[in-house]
Amino acid sequence: MSGKKDYPENLRPESKLSLYERKKAIEMRKKGSSFQEISSILKKDISDVEKSLSTMRYKRKNPSRYTLNVQPSAYKKIDSMRKNNEPIWKTINRLLDLAEDEK
Repeated sequence: MSGKKDYPENLRPESKLSLYERKKAIEMRKKGSSFQEISSILKKDISDVEKSLSTMRYKRKNPSRYTLNVQPSAYKKIDSMRKNNEPIWKTINRLLDLAEDEK
């Protein structure tokens, strides 16, 4: 690499937004602003805003699935109870007697 430590800010694609603009864009995105709204407010091209925020993860408002962190032995036990290679979440719902429409 360029001799810099491999911190995330050094691994992101080059941005046409200043550090201040990027922080502002991140703040606006976390509050629910669209890329179009952010680009209008910052007077930047939408592709520059998208590229600048592309490596950021956003919390989904209504996730359909969650991660269940379990020990390998617990995973193997649940995996052995799967029917016809059903998804793990369906197996857990079945074992806990949850309706499929409960997400």
